[in-house]
Amino acid sequence: MNWLDAGETLLDRFHRQVSAHPNRLCVRYEGKTWSYQEWEDYARQLAIGFTHLGVQPGDKVLLALPNCPEVYASILAVNYVGAVGMPLNIAMSEGEIAFQVEDAGCQVGLVTEQVYRLLQNRREGLPFLRRLVVWDGKPDVHSEDVALNFLLEQSGDLSHSMAVNPIHVLLYTSGTTGFPKGALLPHTMFAYALDTLEDILHFQGNEVCVNMLPNFHLFSIGVEYWIMLDTGGTFVIRSRFDLTDLLQDIAQFKGTWAAGTPSLYNALHDGAMRLGTDMTHLRQVLVAGAAVSADLSKHWEALTGGVMFQAYGMTEIFIATMEDPSGLRKPGSSGTVHGGAQLVIVDEEDGLLPIHQVGEIVVRLPGGVAEYWNRPEQNAWTQRNDWFHTGDLGYLDKDNFLYVEDRKKDRVVVNGRDVYSAKVEKVLMQHPLVSEVAVIGKPVADTSDVYQEVPVAMVLPRAGAHLVVEDLLQFARIRLEAIEVPREVWLVEAFPRTATGKIRKFELRDQMLIRELPQTEKESPH
Repeated sequence: MNWLDAGETLLDRFHRQVSAHPNRLCVRYEGKTWSYQEWEDYARQLAIGFTHLGVQPGDKVLLALPNCPEVYASILAVNYVGAVGMPLNIAMSEGEIAFQVEDAGCQVGLVTEQVYRLLQNRREGLPFLRRLVVWDGKPDVHSEDVALNFLLEQSGDLSHSMAVNPIHVLLYTSGTTGFPKGALLPHTMFAYALDTLEDILHFQGNEVCVNMLPNFHLFSIGVEYWIMLDTGGTFVIRSRFDLTDLLQDIAQFKGTWAAGTPSLYNALHDGAMRLGTDMTHLRQVLVAGAAVSADLSKHWEALTGGVMFQAYGMTEIFIATMEDPSGLRKPGSSGTVHGGAQLVIVDEEDGLLPIHQVGEIVVRLPGGVAEYWNRPEQNAWTQRNDWFHTGDLGYLDKDNFLYVEDRKKDRVVVNGRDVYSAKVEKVLMQHPLVSEVAVIGKPVADTSDVYQEVPVAMVLPRAGAHLVVEDLLQFARIRLEAIEVPREVWLVEAFPRTATGKIRKFELRDQMLIRELPQTEKESPH
């Protein structure tokens, strides 16, 4: 396959599309359009601007923006100069943003004015952060920071600055502990996944993808944006999620391809039925990120006349398995591996398990997998024996179809997004009246039959303390994203424990479900 050729990058693949049809529509955003040639020119102009800011090969460039042309073009632009872009969730708290910037060691950033102010508060502790570009405002007068126009006004010869870097982007993810880790995603991993998708989907070069996911999500970069650039399609950028506007764009621009979570598709289905939106151009959609009910697939395909198919993957591996929309599909399965990939199920000693026996999902991909930034021990553990260990549980059937049985340890799925209990626990434990915390997921009723949970915090107060639940929730709200704030707080007198003192979370879940948890107070704030 050509993605294994020495030195080929995603930029090379994009340039082939530019050369083949320079005038074809590439990107659309709020009334503006860019052809393939214009989009390449725009990315190269930003790259020239970044070189004038001092960006060098190997640097990491923070991209803290909403969905907009600048963030997607800059993903290409920084690669042109051998640097690596790091899209970031601008909804995070100041501390979370500062942690990722510091951990990655970003030298330059293109950021919103709000993020700029947050970073300015921490600038003394970020000595490596040389310069910032303010996307939607003005920098401080006496700083070396600049406004966006600076990037667009520079001139120069980019060819002398171009350098090959095997890494395409740096994305922060969370492992089984829930603490963020930077994952260095190579060009080859993207290229393998794109080839796999394209071999199955048979795109004809006239596809349209209406942007539904945030730019810091792998699926937005890879399965929305890059698959359009790589096949000559059109990417419609949306700055924010608004269901009515999204449905209008899908109908107006005749969206043919989408990627999202079950809860997102359920909302689209119900909205389209209510508004009478024409969704019949959506021939194929990929769903991942949570369990998918048979009813959701049936209702979606009845609405659109197209196909909804499942895939299994994560940031570190992109896509490992996928259903073939035109081949055999099995309810509840995430499909099979493709294109020379390997997937097996192992026990706790890494021994192979037979079919239908649940164990850890481990994979080996021809395009490679991501490595964690500055986490050598984590890399050694997850990639032991030349296999990537996902931490997810599942099994294979006789036809090698994968069935994912459980999520990563202690992960709570909220509206299709992952909430990690360890992160929430760490924040709540900072409250002076809290002794110990265990956060678990509580299933909630959902008429769509899509599996949903809410985070529930079991809290052991300090001896003699009078802990007010609302005070604790307010403490959490200023330190966590909204979906991470517990929907219920149960004040407990004791935890079930192992012999070594560890909390038995599975017992907490069972007790919660049958309402037998020992407690002194329970409150639901929402």
